[in-house]
Amino acid sequence: MAPGLSGRASNLVSDLGRYPYGTVAGRILDAALDAVEPEARTLEALHLSQGQLDVGGQALPLHADCRIWLVAVGKAAAAMARACCTALGSRLTAGVVITKQPVPPWVDADPRLHGLHGAHPVPDARSVAAGQAVLDLVARAGPHDVVVVALSGGASSLMVAPAPGIAGTQLFDLGAALVGSGASIEEINLVRACLDDIKAGGLAQRAQPASVVTLVLSDVVGGPVEVVGSGPTLGRPPLRSQALAILADHGLVVPPGIARFLADPPAPEARAPAPPGPAIVLADNQTAVEAALVRARQLGWAATREPELCGEAQTQGRAWGERLAAARPQQPTVFIAGGETTVRVRGGGRGGRNQTLALAAMEALHESAGRMLVTLATDGEDGPTDAAGAVVTADSLGRARARGLQPSLHLHDDDAYPLFDALDDLLRIGSTGTNVCDLVLGLVRP
Repeated sequence: MAPGLSGRASNLVSDLGRYPYGTVAGRILDAALDAVEPEARTLEALHLSQGQLDVGGQALPLHADCRIWLVAVGKAAAAMARACCTALGSRLTAGVVITKQPVPPWVDADPRLHGLHGAHPVPDARSVAAGQAVLDLVARAGPHDVVVVALSGGASSLMVAPAPGIAGTQLFDLGAALVGSGASIEEINLVRACLDDIKAGGLAQRAQPASVVTLVLSDVVGGPVEVVGSGPTLGRPPLRSQALAILADHGLVVPPGIARFLADPPAPEARAPAPPGPAIVLADNQTAVEAALVRARQLGWAATREPELCGEAQTQGRAWGERLAAARPQQPTVFIAGGETTVRVRGGGRGGRNQTLALAAMEALHESAGRMLVTLATDGEDGPTDAAGAVVTADSLGRARARGLQPSLHLHDDDAYPLFDALDDLLRIGSTGTNVCDLVLGLVRP
């Protein structure tokens, strides 16, 4: 069992164990989450020896006077920071740890570390304070120093530094509108990168002349690593015209101050790119899917990788329901996919993309014996709820109707959470401390 995950794994297996094939599903998802456990993956990648820092096999020579600074931000920040403290030992001078969850006591107990609690999925004043703390830290780094940036999903919202002339409140309001618009995470982060001085290489630029090392636990499926957290140490600012096009495509009203900013081309010297430093991806959604496939086969099930999850959650859910209902395998089979769907919020209910996908599959799976669908947000938090996902079986629709619930109305109102809560079919496993998007399992027996 990977460090720090024993409680999570126990909850997941026991929660699913009450369903037919649920123990199998729990063990498969357990393996997937263990494969992307951030503390273990960071310890594997980061090694300090006399005279050099080894980063995933890349050797970075250290000056005799080198000080090492740490910036850990994202949903996996605490675990990655703990691993960095272990690997760097007494060479670590100081660090900032920015989390979505409450800052762990061990962070506050270390005099070298400053723990901050940012806001997610929409930034607020706490996120601005976190961004300023990071800028203040890297401003202390000198030419012989190294800044280690441990980056994971959620960082783009947890740490912000509004560009000059942009009010934080405007940035917050626009962020909320983007999250509810159905825009992809890539689109959201591109807009953010245009409006924020810490993103799109901004942090690396501010850290100069120090060297920068980037460790990434990626929540981006199939995209460049520069997209994770809006690329604070990687890449260059995108074109402002691209941001305007995204906002127009989603019909969003842009505050006048932001509209003027995006319409003005940046000064040529405003953001000189920093020299690239070592950057490695510790794990991503593909890592989790591969581990799930391997574990399923070890348990005696045939395992099939399905296409990447993307697009509208309701569309994906209906397709999954129809796929599982029509499946006629010769042996017990699990269909596995990873990725991230979107929800264009139209109703006033509660839920998240994983619960929405599951609810959309319910009608097609009605009375389809021997089938089960499980959806899971790998961070343990699906939307603004305490659930990681949901379970759908052949009797889900019937049980819902017997309680006077109308699944189609709940789906229309983006209100999956109360329905699954009434059925006791939510997965509540708590924060996992990792984040590599979502997983969907479809289990079918002949």
